[in-house]
Amino acid sequence: MESIPYGLGQWPVAGLGNHRAVVRVDEPSPAVRVCLPWRRRDLEPERKEILVFDATTGVRVTNVVRVAVTREYGELVFAPLTVPGEYYLYYLPQVQEGWQHSPVTRYLAPESTADPHWVAAMGLGPDRPTNKADDQLPVAVVVEIQAVNDFHRLDPMEVPATAAETAAFLARYVGRPYLLFPEDRRYPIRMRDELPCRWLEAGPAERFHGTACRGEFFAFQLGVLALGTPVTGLSVAFGDLRGDGGHQIPAAAMRCINTGGADWLGRPLRFELTIPPGTVYPLWCGVQVPVDAPAGEYRGTLTLCTASGSTAVEVVLQVVDEVLADAGDRDLWRQARLRWLDSDRDLDEQTVGPYPPIVVQGRTLGLLGREVHLGDLGLPDRILTRFDASVQRADAEPEEILAGPIRVVAT
Repeated sequence: MESIPYGLGQWPVAGLGNHRAVVRVDEPSPAVRVCLPWRRRDLEPERKEILVFDATTGVRVTNVVRVAVTREYGELVFAPLTVPGEYYLYYLPQVQEGWQHSPVTRYLAPESTADPHWVAAMGLGPDRPTNKADDQLPVAVVVEIQAVNDFHRLDPMEVPATAAETAAFLARYVGRPYLLFPEDRRYPIRMRDELPCRWLEAGPAERFHGTACRGEFFAFQLGVLALGTPVTGLSVAFGDLRGDGGHQIPAAAMRCINTGGADWLGRPLRFELTIPPGTVYPLWCGVQVPVDAPAGEYRGTLTLCTASGSTAVEVVLQVVDEVLADAGDRDLWRQARLRWLDSDRDLDEQTVGPYPPIVVQGRTLGLLGREVHLGDLGLPDRILTRFDASVQRADAEPEEILAGPIRVVAT
């Protein structure tokens, strides 16, 4: 499995896209070839443009021939301008079209810009063997695959294994109904029909280790890959996490978001899950670490139960002294807000603080510096406000919002 480093770069996104490869040319030549093991998730990459720029001068290289473009790799031949030097290959160039608040992304289509004389001289014309460049050409070295920022990074969870790598990996587990991949919350499982290279390198596991703060809702994942048959009857059972000195985090403080919870009225929910063969399903689990839990290591077991059997997973949680008063909600990467899905906060008939309740006097409703007067039909006939430039003034004269009573006129 070829390993190419992933990193971040800086460039204007407009027309170039969010991803590029950095390659290096070390020796002078009228043409060099490069093979990019980009392992792309997007469909039909052959229908998307690849732009090559000289990193030293910023000049676009137009003598470029696409020898082979697949989801697994891309092979190109181009004429270098600066030698030795680096080149940027933007392989998902795009433009934003449409209304600014709901733009549509359009990927640029491939365009032939190479000089026909150069193409013929390099033997890259239509008569060359299909998907094959001249093996005698110098090879440009792939230095790094970059994203324009952290938000657009694809590694490590969106770098899929090749079909051959996946087949060889799965051949080692013939006969097993599923495989488990415990995963940290920093690496959300995003691919459902492909396996990340990260998993093939590490292999399935039945142990999870994490580090949590006191008071934190610590989230983690169980990636379940169904193999030859569907996985049905999924549920997760938790045991206590026990630490030194008899301290423990009780099983009641743990839950699996996917298998059950509470609805918007606080009523219990139970989900019946089925994972089709060849599909990955992420089970998100959470541990509410008590604020008074002493720092130290806590160990326990959770059990994944299915219709075909069960698997025990060892859980090791290292609790540190730091206290998170908000349970970790402030830091999005902690995924602590998942617990909000089962929140029973403010399910009663009282208003949510700090907002005051509506004051009802006859047909007048008073709320937040405003008054709504209802007419005989229940429709507002007057709406008054005491807000001035978005600031409420209790001593301000009320201002009429309506020119007249609201009516329903049938025509």
